[in-house]
Amino acid sequence: MDLLEEHLEVFGSCTTHVVRNGHAGREEDFELYNGSKLRSRIEKAGGRSLLLPDLADRVADAIYSESCPISRALVEMPIGNRAELRRWWGECVSNFQPVWSA
Repeated sequence: MDLLEEHLEVFGSCTTHVVRNGHAGREEDFELYNGSKLRSRIEKAGGRSLLLPDLADRVADAIYSESCPISRALVEMPIGNRAELRRWWGECVSNFQPVWSA
């Protein structure tokens, strides 16, 4: 949060969106940020607080260890991993749509 505050000091005139990493927990687990004046300040200025959904470790590990782009993983991975990747991608699209269409 200190770094986010510093970011706002430097780029205060720009719209800032905060992405909470779902690997660290659910949206409600980010209590410190969720209840902060910093969040209120960002959202009042038109920024959004978004959640990057968690991707199953087995899929994330396979993508990372094989340096595999998502487009290739959606074709080459085992069917269960592809299903998880499609689920994750769908949540990403849904969660980030407000920013992409703005």
